[in-house]
Amino acid sequence: MRALAKAQIVTGVRGFAAMIFTIAASPVLHEAGVSFKTISLGFGVLYSILAIAEIPTGVWADIFGARKSAIVGGILQTLSLAILGLGSTDTWWVLLGFAIYGFGSSFVSGALSALLFGAAKEEDGESFNSNRYFSMIEKVAVASYIVASVLVGFLSESFGRGAFLCAGAFYLAAAGFIAFALSELSPEREFHSTRKEFVARIREGLAAIRQSIQLQGASTYSGPSSG
Repeated sequence: MRALAKAQIVTGVRGFAAMIFTIAASPVLHEAGVSFKTISLGFGVLYSILAIAEIPTGVWADIFGARKSAIVGGILQTLSLAILGLGSTDTWWVLLGFAIYGFGSSFVSGALSALLFGAAKEEDGESFNSNRYFSMIEKVAVASYIVASVLVGFLSESFGRGAFLCAGAFYLAAAGFIAFALSELSPEREFHSTRKEFVARIREGLAAIRQSIQLQGASTYSGPSSG
């Protein structure tokens, strides 16, 4: 199977799962007795963790491999949807489900795109056409969103919170496909050396953030000198 076809499968399966979760979350959880306030807070937690974890999980993917990162992220997203689908509807359980989903998404974000793009480019070599690649991927993504939008009402009404389990099954299937059908792009390295590099890269990133904040603060409080 060609790399482009693999990328389309992963994109379509994960796009379907993401759309089911996004559309079904509010009505399904509210029907189960969760307040809209808690649901809104859950989405806030999700996107906050996604933003905060973006740098460390990105460094993790750079060092340990985008394939591993995508698999870990898919498993975490499956776990989060299992919590939302089967767990208690108490506030803290719901927030935990959203938090794990956000953390899992941070592992997938960027890493999966790089993995799929890199595999297709590596396979085609100099004949690789990036415009055609992105066009084909986008078509599959849009198609998966349309199918999910059509089916989400049926899944929500028929299965209630079971709709989350359906989405989780698709995330898990995509993670399994990535594990068995795709190869890591970067070569494996010794664990201890990568662990040291991981810590060093994290420290470098935090130092850069602190420096950026300091420069921003200096530019805010320093104005043009009055003549």
